[in-house]
Amino acid sequence: MASYESLASGCAIDGVTFSMFSFSSSGSQQPLPSASDVQVQVINDPSGPGLMFIGPFGAGAGLSLDALISFIITGTAITGEALAMEGFGQSGDGSVQVAESVCEGSLSPGGKCSGPVGTLNVFDNAAGVQSFDSITFAPVTSVAITKNIIVQGGTTGTMSSAGVSAVINTVPGGGGGPGGGNVPEPDSLITLGSGLVITALLLRKRLGRA
Repeated sequence: MASYESLASGCAIDGVTFSMFSFSSSGSQQPLPSASDVQVQVINDPSGPGLMFIGPFGAGAGLSLDALISFIITGTAITGEALAMEGFGQSGDGSVQVAESVCEGSLSPGGKCSGPVGTLNVFDNAAGVQSFDSITFAPVTSVAITKNIIVQGGTTGTMSSAGVSAVINTVPGGGGGPGGGNVPEPDSLITLGSGLVITALLLRKRLGRA
């Protein structure tokens, strides 16, 4: 992620460009992940190009992690955005959530969204699981993404824990035409990145989970 933050021209993938990357983290989980700890994997798929963010996003009992990832996507006709998470889990009263805002249009020089704002949400907690969400909108040439990865380890002194190994963002059809394309469904996203299973196992080991 650190190398992406320094990209002047961004990262072009199948008709769209990802740029202006930023990462920060806070919370009681130690050590906190830095940009250099987060791996970025390119998804080269004309029907849904995107990026996968793989990192140590976990927290044990009594601990928490709040990570922010932001970037801008530009293309000729962007008509939607999808969010998914892989290698996630929780135990006890731990929870993990990725809440995302999508600014449908350009940002002002001060960073304020000048268009409609959509929201996406994926989570795993004691109440249930939602690992995929998507949004569609009228064609725009740019969207600004801000994702908040919120991990709550649960009650101190218990076996509670939570974490997610990878967060995935895609846009339909590469934004290459007026009609765009279909937002990729979860099954197609699951096949991306053979290293996710290993990453998930390492995450569970780190959090002391079976």
